[in-house]
Amino acid sequence: MKTVSRRTTVLLSLAASLYAAPVFAQSLPEAVQHAVDFNPQVQRQVSRRNADDQGIRQAEAGYFPVVDVRAGVGAERTTSPTATTFNGKIGRTQKRSEASITATQNLFAGLSTVNEVERNKAKASAAAYRISGLAEDIGLEVTRRYIDILRTKRIIDIAKKNVKSHQRILGMIRSRSDAGVSRRAETAQAEG
Repeated sequence: MKTVSRRTTVLLSLAASLYAAPVFAQSLPEAVQHAVDFNPQVQRQVSRRNADDQGIRQAEAGYFPVVDVRAGVGAERTTSPTATTFNGKIGRTQKRSEASITATQNLFAGLSTVNEVERNKAKASAAAYRISGLAEDIGLEVTRRYIDILRTKRIIDIAKKNVKSHQRILGMIRSRSDAGVSRRAETAQAEG
């Protein structure tokens, strides 16, 4: 009987600690959603997915023309034998300025742009499936723990009822013993 008393004490202390914390402040769907939303692994995968989406846009840039604008201004020293100054020295310094705009459009690149776009789309799709799988794994783990808490709460409730039942039976045995109907040994045995 002493082991039952120790077991009951442990269960009651566990019950007190569980009732002290607001365990059931969230429903199961809310708990799963919260766990998925704030999980660092999910956030990291979402960031990778966003980077993969940007990779699609970068690959699609191959379809558009490229415009280069160049400009230059400054002094230029020429040391050519044909460039002589008035005093006979070879070379001279002159002001230079130039500007250019170049537009190029790729007409055919051996399907590299198309394949690069498709590769990046597949990469982004794979990242989406990784996020989905990770979210399901986290949801499953949260659900398991939530059910464990509910199961533990139920066990604690049963243990409390069991303690009350044992106390009621002990009270009946004591009253029988006090009335002289049963022996004191039965009361001692029941008290453990």
